[in-house]
Amino acid sequence: MKPQLPNEIRYLFPSDIVHVIQTFVPHLEPKSPPKTPSPSLQKELIKLQNITLRGKSSMYMIELDDFCLD
Repeated sequence: MKPQLPNEIRYLFPSDIVHVIQTFVPHLEPKSPPKTPSPSLQKELIKLQNITLRGKSSMYMIELDDFCLD
């Protein structure tokens, strides 16, 4: 749950500005640690990371910035 701005400030600004301000307010509860994947999934991911593709350079997916298996 995030803390809310006081009403005096919320009424002072337009709702879209209040929304932008609220996006910078951190949550009160600490984040839970990420779940560890199952051992079989972890093993498959390691296999995928270590695979070599014949005829492909190591930079063939450079334009796909969001694709990463770290």
